[in-house]
Amino acid sequence: MRQQHRNKEHPWPDYGPRMRLSLRHRNIQLRTATGCLQLDKSRRFRYCVVVLVWTALLLTGCRNVDKDTPLDAGPGKVQFESYCAPCHQRDGQGTQGRVPPLTASPWVSGFESRLIRIVLHGLRGPIEIHGKIYNLEMPAFGPVFKDEEIAVILSYVRQRYGAPSPPITAATIGQVRDATRNRTTYWTVDELLKVR
Repeated sequence: MRQQHRNKEHPWPDYGPRMRLSLRHRNIQLRTATGCLQLDKSRRFRYCVVVLVWTALLLTGCRNVDKDTPLDAGPGKVQFESYCAPCHQRDGQGTQGRVPPLTASPWVSGFESRLIRIVLHGLRGPIEIHGKIYNLEMPAFGPVFKDEEIAVILSYVRQRYGAPSPPITAATIGQVRDATRNRTTYWTVDELLKVR
């Protein structure tokens, strides 16, 4: 085990040339080769809460991995479970009062161009599904995923949680992406209802 070194000049333990950690009464300092990050008491609490929430979401996503699922379950299912299931759940039921369900949702089985727009640019504002109002923002995944990846995920979602329908193609995603390339804000339900 490596012995920690302390000297008079630096009151923090030496964890090597790249990082030093200093715990003081009122703040936390993280010194790296690139600079120093300081958190006072109020920010330290918020920082801890954010870290705990992200850890919980990560673990929720990890918990949703089915141990008896074959490795070749298909890219749509694998990507859905990695990116969508932490919020919408593996069974597509969402989270009561927070995240809307995908199962039998008219948004999933309806016009594919609406569903594509939601994934590309996100959704903000209230949405009613199965007689319940949900008002949690869905982030935009257009900057993160390629057209082929969105096509695979949405085809899986429509087959699994909506009515039987043909797969959504990468070409269709590309057409919608091109038609909405100047959009910089999230969609609202009112805007999407005008789309056919």
